[in-house]
Amino acid sequence: MKRQAIKRRPLADTTLSSLEPEQALYSEHDGNGLYFRVKPNW
Repeated sequence: MKRQAIKRRPLADTTLSSLEPEQALYSEHDGNGLYFRVKPNW
């Protein structure tokens, strides 16, 4: 799943498991200061 397609917060388990790596490291915010870091797949 591309991160532009995410519409709802907090993130569901299925959304987190389907996040795709991009060219650079990015953070996907869930709310209340919680975020997930997605690393590039080199």
